[in-house]
Amino acid sequence: MRLDASFDISEDDLSAAIYYGEKYGILSGDEKQFISNLLRFTKKTAENAMIHRNKAIFIPYDASVQEAINIFKETDVVRAPVYKNNLDTIIGLID
Repeated sequence: MRLDASFDISEDDLSAAIYYGEKYGILSGDEKQFISNLLRFTKKTAENAMIHRNKAIFIPYDASVQEAINIFKETDVVRAPVYKNNLDTIIGLID
């Protein structure tokens, strides 16, 4: 679907549409939550979402699956970068 470039909708209008969409069964609760989270996310800057490097949890490339699981259990993080050789060489992310 393509909208005219001059089409504008206010945040209040969009919030109302989401509210009534759930109220009248057009959106499920999960869909409403997903859209609401997406709208909140667009207001964040990278700086707001970042964790300082000395507080971040890193997983070594050569860690076993069990070691990685243990790191997640011990720290309560939900995602962690995987590094090889040193923390400046990030090769992936476990999410």
